[in-house]
Amino acid sequence: MFRVVIFVIGSVEFCL
Repeated sequence: MFRVVIFVIGSVEFCL
């Protein structure tokens, strides 16, 4: 689960 959360956060930061 933690990996999924980190992946989502990383994607959001990449978009920003």
